[in-house]
Amino acid sequence: MGCPSTVVLENNLVFSVCTHDPDTGVLTDADSVPSYRIYEDETATPILTGDMAKLDDANTTGFYTELIACTAGNGFEDGKTYTIYIEATVDGDTGGISYGFTVESAGVTAADVADAVWDEVSAGHTDAGKAGEQLWMDVDAVLADTDELQTDDVPGLIGALNDLAAADVNAEVDTALADYDAPTKAELDSGLAGLNDPSAADVAGEVWTYSTRTLTQSAAAVAAAVAGSAIAILRGDTLTAALTGLGSLAGYVSIDFTVKAAKADADDDALVRIRLNASETGDGLLRLNGSGVSDASKGSIAIDDEDAGDITVTLAATSTASLEVRSGLYYDVQLITEGAVSTLSDGDADVTADVTRATS
Repeated sequence: MGCPSTVVLENNLVFSVCTHDPDTGVLTDADSVPSYRIYEDETATPILTGDMAKLDDANTTGFYTELIACTAGNGFEDGKTYTIYIEATVDGDTGGISYGFTVESAGVTAADVADAVWDEVSAGHTDAGKAGEQLWMDVDAVLADTDELQTDDVPGLIGALNDLAAADVNAEVDTALADYDAPTKAELDSGLAGLNDPSAADVAGEVWTYSTRTLTQSAAAVAAAVAGSAIAILRGDTLTAALTGLGSLAGYVSIDFTVKAAKADADDDALVRIRLNASETGDGLLRLNGSGVSDASKGSIAIDDEDAGDITVTLAATSTASLEVRSGLYYDVQLITEGAVSTLSDGDADVTADVTRATS
């Protein structure tokens, strides 16, 4: 029997239990697989429920495990305490056990620092003695006494930049980091408890071996269909929403993706309802704007990774075109197995207006 005491948010957690005959204490398979319920703090309503499964059945007796995804989509939060209640029946007698664990956010890595370095604006980083100043000085040397960059100047500019060998650049970075007045350990401990501080070498390595990046962006950017736990449906465009880290989908009977105006609405009143059945029959797009549909193939759910719980939800452009532009909607993803019903993810949804209305 076991369960880790802590788990990093957005990571998986595995817990286990062994069942015994209550009369003899001998390891014995349960009459049926144990069930579990997971509670946050002392809230009486569980955030996850389900059944455990035998592990290595040929070589073990009464040994059951379960993997859950401790994600924000599943309701887990940084700093909260969770209790797992497990119940099993052996030889007609019911027993139980509980475990407790906490959820913590991930620390900052050298890669995070490198991201911040490259995304930082140049202002304030070209002072005397800084690596940024040397880079700009080399560029200015090519453009000296030139009021406007001409086509003929480009080869010279490229040649000067090529002369900046990687070793020279790394030396500049190392010098700039060495000159940095770092905070004391006590200051770091009080202000950044739990931070895995990268070294100067880690940061320099991540910065100069990082893949090519664009340091500027146009005034308009296209938002992803899924941002955090929210889904944006652009009217008249094909919806392709990738939902990841939902937890194991093994043994699924059906998976539902539903969008409603109110959580109390009946399933038949859903604005969008798409189902995937393990039987591969009777699924696809089931409801649109609270009505049945004539072509179920206009909606689908594809399983990208069954173990991790990665799926892609697709809704045809001709179907999204019939949706009313509105915000404040709700969606969820529900898993049905032979022995349990679980909500794997939920959040807000919006239907946003398109400019071009044509779909063909």
